[in-house]
Amino acid sequence: MSMERSRKTGYRFGYFFIFVGILFSSIGGASLISTLNFRDRAVPSPARVIGLQQGAPIVRYEYQGLSRELVGSVKTTPPAYQVGESVNVLLNPAFPSEVKLDGWMELYFFASVFGGIGGIFLLVGLAFLFVPHETERPNST
Repeated sequence: MSMERSRKTGYRFGYFFIFVGILFSSIGGASLISTLNFRDRAVPSPARVIGLQQGAPIVRYEYQGLSRELVGSVKTTPPAYQVGESVNVLLNPAFPSEVKLDGWMELYFFASVFGGIGGIFLLVGLAFLFVPHETERPNST
């Protein structure tokens, strides 16, 4: 393979990794902004874990005199919560059906995974572009 072809292949990989890194980082950033905006609007409400569904907590909370239930969106093994445990939920008073458990996994895990993977892809892509490639060796004949 010629030196020029090798260099072009490296640049293609670099641009591909940078593109994927920007895409994933953007998804993670958008998710984080959405979560932070939700936290600004939300009010905390006490809740209690009443059961587990395949590792996800089922919690009961009261809002405006009505008892409501929420199934957590993150399933873990072993379960992150125990039946009877007191927890908080965050709910949007303008849209009471918009409710999330107040915990790092429920709020920030998705954004962290996408942002972290995006950052790694960006670094690998930049390495493809800026780390010197193999230099051509002089013929020894």
